Amino acid sequence: MGSGWRKKAEGLFFNEGKSIVEMEKELKISRKTLSGFLKGCPGYQEERERRKREHAALRPAYKREWDRKHRSFSAGAVTGETLRREHDLAALELSRERYR
Repeated sequence: MGSGWRKKAEGLFFNEGKSIVEMEKELKISRKTLSGFLKGCPGYQEERERRKREHAALRPAYKREWDRKHRSFSAGAVTGETLRREHDLAALELSRERYR
């Protein structure tokens, strides 16, 4: 296993921007070992914070796209009338249930 993987891991993480999971597959080193090693590297916290900010900026667009693909908006817009109708249907269903 040697120490050659350490230099390669640093390069993959800091230069190529790979995740620990991707590095685990490539280097055949456990995530725990990689994580422990990277935490000791100078600049790790800064890189981690940079990645967090980058992903946080991309998240709203991802969520919007996910909603478009997976949620059905065929019922149309929510209006006062649609809310009233949903409430009436829920009240009817609850009034039919027996409580013990």
